[in-house]
Amino acid sequence: MQLITNQFAPCPLPPVAVALGTFDGLHRGHMALLEGLKQAALQRGIATCVYTFDKHPSCFKSNSPAPLLTPLPLKLDLLSQAGIDYCFVEHVSADYFDLSPKDFVQQILYGKCGAVFVTAGFNYRFGKGRSGTPEQLQTLCRSLKLDCAIQQPVLENGGPISSTRVRALIAEGNLPAAAHLLGRNFEICGLVTHGHQRGRTLLGFPTANLYPPPTLQLPPNGVYLTYAVIDDVRYPAVTNIGRVPTFGEQQVSVEAHLLDFDGDLYGKQMKVELVQNIRFEQKFDSVDALRRQISADTHAARALIRKEPLL
Repeated sequence: MQLITNQFAPCPLPPVAVALGTFDGLHRGHMALLEGLKQAALQRGIATCVYTFDKHPSCFKSNSPAPLLTPLPLKLDLLSQAGIDYCFVEHVSADYFDLSPKDFVQQILYGKCGAVFVTAGFNYRFGKGRSGTPEQLQTLCRSLKLDCAIQQPVLENGGPISSTRVRALIAEGNLPAAAHLLGRNFEICGLVTHGHQRGRTLLGFPTANLYPPPTLQLPPNGVYLTYAVIDDVRYPAVTNIGRVPTFGEQQVSVEAHLLDFDGDLYGKQMKVELVQNIRFEQKFDSVDALRRQISADTHAARALIRKEPLL
């Protein structure tokens, strides 16, 4: 997939079919829209393009922006895996939000992206003050002789699958339900960095540590059955997410103990797939008590894996 930014974009791109949206989470509703995009591009013999943002638009318009499900690097990786040819990443700025719906379609979709087909979700809003509606998008596209299709919602339990629903499920720790809406396990990605090495030297359970950005949606602090993916190899793991209150830590960390693994992971990219909560965060009176609990957590994780080995 070729990455295009507004600053360096050719003007215009080759003729493309364009999907519009924030695409936070790349959930099953998003994937249905992308499948429609690819079918439309195939029928017309043109390339596919996703038009999205470098950060969630709510960070510019709100004092309490929506926490992210997929930071930009992960979103781009998932879009590439989905078979998208181009991704146009718009910088979220005051100038962008001052564009009228008409200017957005004429200057961005038609002028910058070279769109001949446009698709968006049923609740897509665009232009200054989010005044543009899906119906207005279709009208403006027709005026420029662009084809436009609006994707209807993918329903689950009587309601549309949405990023908001997924965030709420993760926030309450219901990871299996979140995974069902996403179509995959929720993931936390990052570079394995040096921690305090208490897991290896003090507790006997070495961990690979990530420090997630504060903008990321996280489940409640606690211990989780996870899978750690390193160099395309998937390892079952027990992962603590939180501040490690026994040692008085304040920074939130993701500490994964890979089962039946021995090796040096520092400096490697790691993806942690969250599967199921084992327990919520506790403060222990002693290191020995914490060590015994980690051993119990590890046994609980192994039991869950034996029960559901293909999570």
